[in-house]
Amino acid sequence: MFNISTPNDISMVRKALQTDKFLTVVFFDDKAKNNLSEYPAINTIGTLVFIFDNETMKDGSMKIHVNGVEKVQIHEAVHDLPYRTGAMT
Repeated sequence: MFNISTPNDISMVRKALQTDKFLTVVFFDDKAKNNLSEYPAINTIGTLVFIFDNETMKDGSMKIHVNGVEKVQIHEAVHDLPYRTGAMT
């Protein structure tokens, strides 16, 4: 289960729920040299997850329950929305 509370993340989850219910979970790359920009570096390996249940809380945050589907390689991350989108295999 993930608690989703930032506006950008809530927007991302709502978009996923309106389409195929898939997200990719990727962690920040703490070892990367980073200028602490708005979009910190991320690892190139992530996990494709399927949202099988969700709940919107009174404060507007969300709880999502996911199942891991497979390990994925991140090839590209684009910052054209309030959250990152990209290409993976």
